[in-house]
Amino acid sequence: MKQSILAQVDIGQQYLLNNRPVDSVFPTVGTLFSTILFNVYTIIGIVLVFILLFGGITFIIGSKDGNKAATAKGKGAITAAMAGFFIVVFSYFIIQLIETITGIEILNSTL
Repeated sequence: MKQSILAQVDIGQQYLLNNRPVDSVFPTVGTLFSTILFNVYTIIGIVLVFILLFGGITFIIGSKDGNKAATAKGKGAITAAMAGFFIVVFSYFIIQLIETITGIEILNSTL
């Protein structure tokens, strides 16, 4: 029976990250996902704050000038930012549920 050669390649020692083998930087898949998700949540949080600020300023300026199109644009941006916020929070709770069911630490890994 022919064995797959792909299973015999140790990519953890083959590739370097900051002049260290990848498996020493990310010893488990959980540590890799933890790092990625932490950065993604941080970036999304910053983007949501800017969208909320943009929507609020647009809404205020549009209502001051009586411009209904600008007011609607600001209201739409605020609504989209709040919907995005709830999606991010919901995804966080889904990850927590996956951690509980599988017992694998995804967000609280030892890095």
